[in-house]
Amino acid sequence: MKKVLFTILIILISFVKGNAQIIKLDDLLEISKLSVEEMKTELQNYWKLKLPIRTISEEGSETKHYVFVFNEGDKKQVIRKSGRLQYNESKTFWLTDFQFDDEELLNSIKKSLLDRSFNLEVNEKNRSVYNDGKRAIIIRSKYSDSDKTRVEFYEIRVIN
Repeated sequence: MKKVLFTILIILISFVKGNAQIIKLDDLLEISKLSVEEMKTELQNYWKLKLPIRTISEEGSETKHYVFVFNEGDKKQVIRKSGRLQYNESKTFWLTDFQFDDEELLNSIKKSLLDRSFNLEVNEKNRSVYNDGKRAIIIRSKYSDSDKTRVEFYEIRVIN
């Protein structure tokens, strides 16, 4: 009986931990809607928040980047929430970037985009752009510098 309970406990723990990462388009779209404070609360148990990076441009804007990293075993995912404040307009524009190295996840997300009525507007070797009229999704592939055929990681940018 103790072995059965222990096995069930291990399965539950691995299920909970395994679901901490982004595993489908809906996860990414939900995360992209959250504010930085909401993301901190939502991701705090399994994702590591790096120190925010702040840059000020000469054109009159300030950008803050908040980087969250999920790194467990061979699974590594990075979410970067970036806000650009335009001083002259007093408005902040937010982007969410998601980096990962899982081709199956990429294919699943691309299929989901089409299933959700996103239109493929640009389809290049290293870049695709999808749009549903409310938001744009840009998918890019970063190839290894040493081997131009091996993908180092994929990046999905959600523009709300």
